Amino acid sequence: MDNVTRRSFIKGLGLSALGIGTGLIAPSAGIVRAQMSPSMMDVSAFYRFALGDFQITVIQDGTNALDQSIFGVNAPVEDVNAVLEANNLPTGVTAGTINIMLIDTGDRLVLIDTGQASVVVSEPFNAGKLLNTLALLGIDVSDVTDVILTHFHPDHIAAVSDGTSATFPNATYHIEDAELEFLAQDATGTPIEGFVGLANNVLQPIKDADQLSPFSGETELISGIQAVPSYGHTPGHTALMFNSNGNELFHMVDTANHWVLSLAHPEWVFGFDTIPEMAAETRRNNLERAASSGMQVFGYHFPFPGLGYVDTDGDGFRLITTA
Repeated sequence: MDNVTRRSFIKGLGLSALGIGTGLIAPSAGIVRAQMSPSMMDVSAFYRFALGDFQITVIQDGTNALDQSIFGVNAPVEDVNAVLEANNLPTGVTAGTINIMLIDTGDRLVLIDTGQASVVVSEPFNAGKLLNTLALLGIDVSDVTDVILTHFHPDHIAAVSDGTSATFPNATYHIEDAELEFLAQDATGTPIEGFVGLANNVLQPIKDADQLSPFSGETELISGIQAVPSYGHTPGHTALMFNSNGNELFHMVDTANHWVLSLAHPEWVFGFDTIPEMAAETRRNNLERAASSGMQVFGYHFPFPGLGYVDTDGDGFRLITTA
């Protein structure tokens, strides 16, 4: 948390609660679906596929945009621009998606993170579509049996509750002990005071209802879903490994926040990494694991629907998208 550039940028962002955007999400080819909500006020996208016996739905909670300076804060801006331009991507503002996984294991209905709700991290924004999409899919919030919270940032945790009652009333909420320990510290006056305050606010009804299930380290949270400690982005940031009938998928969460920059230069610091050196080491380790194994990967902020494979590319890596 001692990087001046990152600190000033995060302070500049702030947090504010505004209404959910009403823009369109452009559907991709294949089996992506884009449907109007019952209110005709929104459009939600989802993508379904099978992993062994698991039926997985990727829900696009929305999109947001970050100032390019948040990526590669320890790198010259001309170097960052060069990588973006070489990949035909714009410079200045970097757009990203928010991809939430819903896994039907056969006897459990598991949600990985809850999205951004109506919290604005940056503008333009278009987020908070999770609940609407679940309704379109015929899934009631009471049907969700488990919510795995990978870390405390608002785009992952904001829809956990409304601050009074749990959004998913029958679910067990799983979260790393290290995250809870970090959130218990006084963040007053720090760059992430707003983030910590929001997380504690939405988690309090979960604690009050005794729905919180902390875990620590490498743990099988649900049969076929393994926690993979991936610390650094936050103190308890957790990736996940899925395995169903020998079919594997590595959910890297926020290990790599940009599908080009974070892979091409794992050593470049992402501005929201709480422990930058640890995050960079974790990023390279997870990318090397994915590349050497050839397993399918999923990124929370990769281009919707977030699926692909990681290959080596010089001293870095590249993402090969598959959907």
